[in-house]
Amino acid sequence: MLLTKRLATEARRIESLIARRIDGLLVVAASDDFGAHPGFPERLPPTVLVDRAFGHPGFDTVASANFEAAYRGCRHLI
Repeated sequence: MLLTKRLATEARRIESLIARRIDGLLVVAASDDFGAHPGFPERLPPTVLVDRAFGHPGFDTVASANFEAAYRGCRHLI
């Protein structure tokens, strides 16, 4: 799973993972413009975008239940 806030860092880390011959990626993208950085890899393994870039062509996307997770965490702490 890859989490980053900068597009250039995102591109470099994905390249590094691809070099390790990974089977797939779960990516919390740095922005809704996933893959827009000039140094971004052209070919990716199967990739799922989490919480961003919904409807991005060529990628499956999922949303996490952030509200529910926060609620449960607070209830646990109270």
